[in-house]
Amino acid sequence: MTAMQIRPFPTVTTMRIRTLLLAALLLPPVAASAQQSGLDALPLPPAGTGKPVSVSDEALEQALQAVRPMTPEQIRKFRTIMEEQRKAQSLPISPSTPINRSIDVALKPGEISPVLRVQAGKATSLTFSDITGRPWPVLAVTVGNNLAAKAESAGKPGDTNIVVVSPLQQQFESNMIVTLVNNPVPVAFTLRTGDAQVDYRADVRVKLRGPNAAVDAVGGAALAPTSDVALIAFLDGTPPRGAERMRTTSGDVEAWWMEGLLYVRTPNQLLSPIYKAKSSHVSGVNVYQIVDAPVLIVSRDGQMATVRISR
Repeated sequence: MTAMQIRPFPTVTTMRIRTLLLAALLLPPVAASAQQSGLDALPLPPAGTGKPVSVSDEALEQALQAVRPMTPEQIRKFRTIMEEQRKAQSLPISPSTPINRSIDVALKPGEISPVLRVQAGKATSLTFSDITGRPWPVLAVTVGNNLAAKAESAGKPGDTNIVVVSPLQQQFESNMIVTLVNNPVPVAFTLRTGDAQVDYRADVRVKLRGPNAAVDAVGGAALAPTSDVALIAFLDGTPPRGAERMRTTSGDVEAWWMEGLLYVRTPNQLLSPIYKAKSSHVSGVNVYQIVDAPVLIVSRDGQMATVRISR
């Protein structure tokens, strides 16, 4: 049997040398490690201080720059700019003027459909009435392009006379069809954006007698309501140019003199004298066209009242 060879135990000095060599292989210098990992070398301490910058301080500074790259002042400026951009995007391209007006429709063949001037972000309401000024209920409403605008009756179909139109797009042109109760001919409208004026409310009067038509105590069928342009202007509260305002002894009776005729605007019913023409609003306001008369007799809540008119 061959005798086992016994190796001598390494001395303490030998073990220390091996440990240092292993550390040198596993832990390269800081500068070389930084270059291999793509990081900047450890910065030199400021001249004259002799105080080294630690790796942890440098890493902290880089982390703060990555998480918070802007100063508080820069952040405030950035938020201000973003808020201004959001405001600019929400505003219309051009300013618009809100308008409330009346529209007359006859529903005759060849009649041009009235245009409703709408704008995204603004709702337009329509009221429907007959020639006597009484509400005409809406049965159904349909928009040609339901991606461009939404329209719905403000209440139960067949009971309400109000339709609300809400545009969904900034720029478009479409149409809308409104069907009225007991009326075989629908009312057609053109919906259009981009106008300088926007219809906030349009009071649509159909020049026919509706299911709720009123009967005047004076005049009867022989003096049916008319749709004279001047009457509509007085009805809307915008008297034509040249109309002379008259004085009245009643706060709910207004009067104007124009072209040899007297125009009276009042929520009351005129009993005397007999009017030549009349136009009524769905709100209950009436405009009467009469020959010059210094005294009017009106019906106010079922009671007769006398109103004097003077220049």
